[in-house]
Amino acid sequence: MNRISPKGIVIAFLAVLAIDMVLAIGFAVIAGATAFAKDLTEQEASVAFSAFMLRPGVLSMSLFLGTLSIAVGGYIAARISKAYPYFNATVLGLVAIPLGSLLASELLWFNLAALALGVPAALFGGY
Repeated sequence: MNRISPKGIVIAFLAVLAIDMVLAIGFAVIAGATAFAKDLTEQEASVAFSAFMLRPGVLSMSLFLGTLSIAVGGYIAARISKAYPYFNATVLGLVAIPLGSLLASELLWFNLAALALGVPAALFGGY
């Protein structure tokens, strides 16, 4: 148990959450501007927002930026822990998996890709 740096994991996880929240707000602002640019009812705007968020380009960018945020978290976990940096980066990647399943999309390919990229991205960041 002395291999794990709880401080490093928690700080890195909070950094990943903060980065993901900023990215989600950015996507919401862009999608909201698209949905509310016209005079739409609330229901029509909601449908337009959902359609925007399910575009392949938006999903791909979301997957890329989410993977990048986990890599940044792996870097932070590895640098704070100093001893066993790869182990702590791996732990962060494993801790991020439940977060990803809470925020899961309805698209299977997106969820599988996010699941498969989490730990390798954290390890890459820890390198």
